[in-house]
Amino acid sequence: MSVEDALGLLQGLRGSVVAGERLARHTTLQVGGPAALFITCDTYGALRQTDAVLKACGVPWVIMGGGGSVIAADEGYPGAVITLGREFGRLTLGADGTVHVGAATYLTRVVQEAFTRGLAGVEFLVGIPGTVGGALSTNATVGDAQLGRLVDEVVTYRPGHGLVRYAGSEIDWFRRVSSIPSREIILEATLRLSPGDDAAVKREMATILARRGAYQPLRMPACDAIFMDPPDAGGASAAELVAACGLAGFSVGRARTFERNPNFIVNAGGARAADVTNVIITTLSKVRQRYGIELRPEVKFLGFPS
Repeated sequence: MSVEDALGLLQGLRGSVVAGERLARHTTLQVGGPAALFITCDTYGALRQTDAVLKACGVPWVIMGGGGSVIAADEGYPGAVITLGREFGRLTLGADGTVHVGAATYLTRVVQEAFTRGLAGVEFLVGIPGTVGGALSTNATVGDAQLGRLVDEVVTYRPGHGLVRYAGSEIDWFRRVSSIPSREIILEATLRLSPGDDAAVKREMATILARRGAYQPLRMPACDAIFMDPPDAGGASAAELVAACGLAGFSVGRARTFERNPNFIVNAGGARAADVTNVIITTLSKVRQRYGIELRPEVKFLGFPS
């Protein structure tokens, strides 16, 4: 069986199935060629159906959230890209300070809803363009604040199995990573917030936004930070190492490192994935040559040869 068979079997799915959808439309860096199938599952039933059909047809798949941590190849992806739709974008605030939120909900909405209800705890996420699912899988961290510390429960879908529930205490939360199995699809979470002072929370959010605007490219297509901060660099960040190699503002084609923080790559208009990867390869090489440090990419590469 084939992609064409899967496309036929998924007609009528609660959501949508599109053949040849360009991934540049779904990544914040705005690069990437067509996915063989781009599937939006609006319900849990649609997700299970999709999993079963793709398995039967032998079609590989990946899950994608907001696309901020993904660099998709110019050639696209020969399998299926799955995203979560309507049912997974719900948000409910409980009277006890809990927030029940679907994985497809954008963090900006979580922050705004919490602030509207006088709840504190998630203001450190202000200005981050990702979804709850992606933030949980990477334990979104800003300074000393970590999303994992707010989690009461996470519900995932384990392919071929079904729903799995994890108490927040059962998950190992590290800086920028969690122990949630990468092959499981995060569906929803329960966060526990606390009453906050509106004025204090508003000031904190304004401070965070100003700081983020000073070192992150908020007005250009860009992806998340490219490299993890290396543990063997004497406290120096990845951005500092890259800048010390003279690569702030370094460009290939229409892709370049962001001048104020070269751990970000921006699309200056019409960049190709090949431009982006060439910037990354050069950066890795220069830092290795100068410091003997092997930077580890924090972003995911989709559709590239393994």
